[in-house]
Amino acid sequence: MAAFFTKGFSADRDVTPRQVNGDPADPVPILVVDDSPTNRMVLERMALAPGRIVHLAESAAEALELEHLVDMIRNAMEEARRIQNDLHPAYLDIMGVKETLRDFCKRFQTTYKNIRTSLRLELSEDDIPDHAKEPVFRIVQEAMHNASKHGRPTEISVRMRIAESRLELLIQDNGVGFESAGNQPGRDSAGGLGLVSMQERAKLSGGSLEIRSAPRAGTAILARWPLAINA
Repeated sequence: MAAFFTKGFSADRDVTPRQVNGDPADPVPILVVDDSPTNRMVLERMALAPGRIVHLAESAAEALELEHLVDMIRNAMEEARRIQNDLHPAYLDIMGVKETLRDFCKRFQTTYKNIRTSLRLELSEDDIPDHAKEPVFRIVQEAMHNASKHGRPTEISVRMRIAESRLELLIQDNGVGFESAGNQPGRDSAGGLGLVSMQERAKLSGGSLEIRSAPRAGTAILARWPLAINA
């Protein structure tokens, strides 16, 4: 989201530098229209944040054009991140699934300080079958990023255990939820492609994945895998 200063804007009355700048780890650019002494003082404070793009546009039209460019850059970055995520995570082989999930949740909590994250791993590393190791991590990764981007939750919980001779992974959030047609999220709905991708990951690895959600009721994602796959 781009933030604009327009002529007549009073920085000390309408917004503080902290409110304008947001989290220093958030790379969302800020486009500025007016070049007033007051706004320059605010900009000096904002410029301390790494990854921040500040531009003094000469007109609102130029600022809108720049905002469109920023959206294109953001979309390209998201696509690059998705491609990177599709690569085999070698650290799973080194650290194991449990430690990799702990590390990911710790980094997620650092990035999204307003979302409380809990992780319950009620099994040993040896309990996790090889065919489910990468899908487990990818589904957790996709589900949590999907929730943070579209669901606006304040809490996300992840639980993994052995239940009824199957590996069970449950990811829940208390976000805004969405209208789901049975177990089939729409590709055009918020986060729809990510949800479909999770279902495909589970299916291709011999498992299944259910999605339960309703408006203002959060989302629950339940994935299960057999402990062994018949050849």
